[in-house]
Amino acid sequence: MTNSELATATVKSAQVFFTVEQFAGIEPAFTQAALRSLIFKAAPRQTSLGEISGNGALEAGAIIRHGRKVLIDRERFLSWYRAASAPAPAPAYVDKRGPGRPRGSRSPRKGA
Repeated sequence: MTNSELATATVKSAQVFFTVEQFAGIEPAFTQAALRSLIFKAAPRQTSLGEISGNGALEAGAIIRHGRKVLIDRERFLSWYRAASAPAPAPAYVDKRGPGRPRGSRSPRKGA
């Protein structure tokens, strides 16, 4: 690694805010298209069915908008993404057939 590459790497690691293109370059798990989708879904939006709430990235401070400029705070984005990606607890299974009927059993046919 040359001195200029080392200096560039040091500056990049100290940088806090990134554009979508820069962020996709340093975090290859996120494509530009995926980031743009998350940014679009960050703000609440109105549809014909009513309001759809945002994904929480704006409230977490992960996405900063200044006019048309969109910047991503790397640390806040990654912590928000980890928290939003945490697995939800599995819902309890409710057997709708009622007690006493084994799984997979059928009702007797009428007329049989």
